[in-house]
Amino acid sequence: AALVDLTDGLVEQLEADELVEWVTAHAAIAEILGQERPGESEAHARQVVQASVSGQVPQEVEIRGRSSLAARLSERGSTAEALQVLQVARSLDPTNSALRDQTAVAIQREEERQSQDIKGMLQRLKQNLGRDLNASDLPGLRATLTELEGMPLTWEAVQETAIGKEIGRCAKLEDAQIASQAR
Repeated sequence: AALVDLTDGLVEQLEADELVEWVTAHAAIAEILGQERPGESEAHARQVVQASVSGQVPQEVEIRGRSSLAARLSERGSTAEALQVLQVARSLDPTNSALRDQTAVAIQREEERQSQDIKGMLQRLKQNLGRDLNASDLPGLRATLTELEGMPLTWEAVQETAIGKEIGRCAKLEDAQIASQAR
């Protein structure tokens, strides 16, 4: 079996010193593979994180594994999961500046991802508003405006999608409920 293929049952049978060597090897391999072979790097880093549940993994090795895992997750767009992994690592060593920097980058990527998601949703809602305004579909307008009300909007996203024009048209409608929602 490959180093990464050991099951939880086999890992649990390792003596404390064997477990330390095993996770140290996984952490080192995850770092070496890094961006060259991200899938394999992530698998090795996950082994370190999984084994750390035993409480027998040295703190610095767990941090290395978590840092590698977070880097791979962030690279493939799973920034929310990367932030969870980093949160545990930072709780182990709150003074670690590399972890602090890595967390800052992951937060920035997550905010960018969320911003893009919001812009995509706003673009879809803008199209729905335009369609419903042209068809005088009042129930459709109410539903779209209700969906819009629950969104965490940023000025940048609203400005970039230019959804304000459709909302302004809704605010001028004679239907009091729609006009009120739009305002």
